[in-house]
Amino acid sequence: MEVMGRVRHIWEVAQGVTSRLPEGFEGMLAQGWTTRLGSRSPRIVIREFVGVLDRLHDYPEFDPFVEYSFDLPAEAFSSEERGDGVWEPLPEDVF
Repeated sequence: MEVMGRVRHIWEVAQGVTSRLPEGFEGMLAQGWTTRLGSRSPRIVIREFVGVLDRLHDYPEFDPFVEYSFDLPAEAFSSEERGDGVWEPLPEDVF
């Protein structure tokens, strides 16, 4: 939720407008993706959230509570996010 609030602020500054995001949608999105993905991919949640902000800006009739779906094609996920194989960190991935 905190990250989405920051992303929303950055989006609004970059666009120069206040988003029309309905109250409560951030929480629904966070809960839905946490339930579906666990902590595997915050990248997907952030990308989806920005997509919703963009659709709200571009399409005045868009209602995310009605039209948003938690379905994504498998190719939207990396192999690690899909759980394909076991991820082994490369030396450059280790701090």
